[in-house]
Amino acid sequence: MKITKSLEDILTLNEALVRILKLAGIPYQKVYVLDELRKSIRPILEEWTEKSIEIFNKYAMLVPEEEFILPNRYKDFKEEMLKAKVERIPEIFKNYESKSDTPGEAIPQQKINLYRKEINLAAKNTPPKEIEYEQIELDNNLINVLRQLPGELQASLSFVLKNRSNLEVFRPRLQ
Repeated sequence: MKITKSLEDILTLNEALVRILKLAGIPYQKVYVLDELRKSIRPILEEWTEKSIEIFNKYAMLVPEEEFILPNRYKDFKEEMLKAKVERIPEIFKNYESKSDTPGEAIPQQKINLYRKEINLAAKNTPPKEIEYEQIELDNNLINVLRQLPGELQASLSFVLKNRSNLEVFRPRLQ
């Protein structure tokens, strides 16, 4: 069978599949079908990953391992350095230098909103994708495992279930 899903739905579906496949209690045949579904969406996820890395790299900057002067403090640092006597230079550096706990690439705080806006727009503008899947019977074992997932993740898997008219069984049992 085939179905067309938005990128957001596919990302949610992937999260659901990753989480449910880590849980015990699903018969092997159903695990196999769910794993095949996960494999069928992998090319879509890889394409999105490439696009999201491209957007990340557009806004990211290198955070060095060694000490550095933060851009928002550089102007004050420069003014002090220009006025300083030679013997005060080490003290000025000590006051202005920072060291990152997590060196690597990061998006500066002043660009984070632009990054979020662009990544969300790119996700929304990604055309829906067709995915192939096989349906599986909803049985008590599967219901018990699905109960361990949040509702949004349960719902993302509903199209795979043959007898989804029984979805009310997902509701927690009243005690």
